[in-house]
Amino acid sequence: MVGEDAFALARFLRLRARHGPGAVALLGGRRADPAALLGGPGFLRGAASVRAVRGALPGVPVLEEGGGAAVLREGRWRPLDGARRRRLPPGEEGYAGPRARIDLGRALPPLGDPEALRSAVAAMVRDEAVGVREVREGGAPLHELVLAGGRRVRCRRLHWGLGPWRFLSLHDRGGLDDALVRFCGSVRPASSLVLDLVLDGPVTDDGRTLFIPVSQSRDLGHFMGEFTEGGGGRARAVFTVLVDPDEDDEEGVARKIRLFRRLAARAFPGLESRLVSERVALGDEPPAAVDDALFHASASAAGGRLSFVGQGGVVEGPAPPPGVSHLARGLLSVPPPG
Repeated sequence: MVGEDAFALARFLRLRARHGPGAVALLGGRRADPAALLGGPGFLRGAASVRAVRGALPGVPVLEEGGGAAVLREGRWRPLDGARRRRLPPGEEGYAGPRARIDLGRALPPLGDPEALRSAVAAMVRDEAVGVREVREGGAPLHELVLAGGRRVRCRRLHWGLGPWRFLSLHDRGGLDDALVRFCGSVRPASSLVLDLVLDGPVTDDGRTLFIPVSQSRDLGHFMGEFTEGGGGRARAVFTVLVDPDEDDEEGVARKIRLFRRLAARAFPGLESRLVSERVALGDEPPAAVDDALFHASASAAGGRLSFVGQGGVVEGPAPPPGVSHLARGLLSVPPPG
């Protein structure tokens, strides 16, 4: 299992329970970060995603919420529906859809079981895959991982949690069939910047998903976010913005953070004085659509030799209906216990 978020940890723990500790290894380059999947506002959205999660995890409550979405125009929050929603840039429209909440501690055991989490982290091999190729040993096809530390590791089954595009970029192309190349190439992620703020009290009682235009004069996308209760009288605000690949360097990200602070202070008076802490993370924005059937048509998928885990992962079994993405897809890529 290659990966370090909650989906990777959950898959690793379930594989280890099924096959035994000596048969499964977990490879992570930096550190296990279960909170990595929590980037962005309202991470379970859309009727298709809600139905799919309820079907896969019948014992885990899913609470559908109202509220809708609003966009800031000329100093006023206006409902984001109809024509306004259809004009959103690619990748943003999903954040305007109906949202739901789920008990992640029950949906992904590492988040609700500190002992299991410690066990997975302790078992992690701290190294990074810098290359992947297919080799044969005794006539059987194997995956060989080239690690940054110089070692090479071979395995019969590879569970990849760093996204199909990353897998394609590291793999020796000569060992991949056309279906797998086309599948991985179709799931190229955009970058997203997540700003997670803790406030010492609320600055708004608006429960909608809020869209703040990056520019009032040009169509450059939006900062999209929500305010929720933070416990102990505090409030939490989580916003995300899609980042152009040409601007995801340190200087470009710093400009985006400064712009958000300026716009947010203008949109929510008092926010700056109530700020307790701020967490900023740049990562891959989960794809809005994944072609599960194309992956399953590849030779590498035969017999479970290769699987993709996470929000850009592949659902095992029948392909889900269109619209299942982000958190829902991540949950469906991790088979339930048993």
